[in-house]
Amino acid sequence: MILVMVMSTVGLINPVLALKNSSIDAATGEKSSLSDSDAIISRNLDRYLTVLTDAGRFSGAVQVMRGDTVILSKGYGMGNYEFSVPNTPQTVFPIASNTKQLTAAAILKLQEQGRLNLTDPVTKFIPNATNWKDIRISHLLNHTSGIHTDGGFLPTDPESFTLPEIIGMINTLPLDFEPGTNHTYSNNGYITLSYIIEQASGMPYEEYMKKTFFQPLGMNSTGQDNARNVFINRSSGYTTLGGEQIHYDLMNIHNTYGAGCMHSTVEDLSRWLQAFNTPGVILSPESYKTMIDNQYGINAHVVQNLTMIWHSGRQFGFVSQTYSIPDDKISLVYLTNHDRTPTGTLTKDLVSIVYNKPYTLPGRQSNYLMRGMIRFL
Repeated sequence: MILVMVMSTVGLINPVLALKNSSIDAATGEKSSLSDSDAIISRNLDRYLTVLTDAGRFSGAVQVMRGDTVILSKGYGMGNYEFSVPNTPQTVFPIASNTKQLTAAAILKLQEQGRLNLTDPVTKFIPNATNWKDIRISHLLNHTSGIHTDGGFLPTDPESFTLPEIIGMINTLPLDFEPGTNHTYSNNGYITLSYIIEQASGMPYEEYMKKTFFQPLGMNSTGQDNARNVFINRSSGYTTLGGEQIHYDLMNIHNTYGAGCMHSTVEDLSRWLQAFNTPGVILSPESYKTMIDNQYGINAHVVQNLTMIWHSGRQFGFVSQTYSIPDDKISLVYLTNHDRTPTGTLTKDLVSIVYNKPYTLPGRQSNYLMRGMIRFL
């Protein structure tokens, strides 16, 4: 296992586990350095995803790892269908609500740095938000703040707002309930956490994320998205309507900040999961346990004595999924540019293939997938 020392301008991040350079026969046709069992898993994963793609139900990229070994890293379908640009592991996709785990980790890191405490009232950092006086940072992290999930601005607004502008908009919304008395998923709560990160760190949200996490981990294709930006390897988003594949109008996810603003690749997010699930690399063991136990920015469940950590993201034309089983050092990331991807079945089947459990090869797209409603995050 290769260790690489990396230094952040914000502080030292402990040794990061580097990915093994495995040539995978399912993706390249070359001789593989995988074990015989992992090579079989790789071929089965590739076959499943190829069938799903040929059935018109998947377009995106996938990376599956065991420890620091890449079992499969491959693109399927087209990143842009008009110009026949294939998806690859380097294709950049919006990750929507998978941004939340990055934001939550930043809050825990700031607590380690002594710049805030999870028990701090929000008004310590936003003094004018007097109607939020009973909200603590921990309430924002676990969706118990009472701040309404959306509202204050439109996700389709092409104008990019600053965080102070957005906080001013959402602070006018009435609370859904008294803080700490109920639970409602809140995108606006995580936008508020972005502003607290800026106030506590003295840096813009994206700058803190890059200097603290992305640059040290080599996540060079991860950053805050803006629908207007043009950059290499950017994917186009699609949906299905009336049996036809169509473009979605661009959504300016820049304005969602810590709730859903980031774009990334399967390679970068695999680096994130690998480092995140190695306590002492991104977060201290204590902070890591706090984040898992309280499900800050992630979902965590124990199934057959194994802890499963996951989160999904969805916006117009795109779906993202991160999934890891730290006890077995398994991580799985897929990013898609078609928002009718059958995520529940796909995730379950990919995990079944990794564990050599029964699964069914997918069939053609069903009409109900075409009619399904989506959320933007």
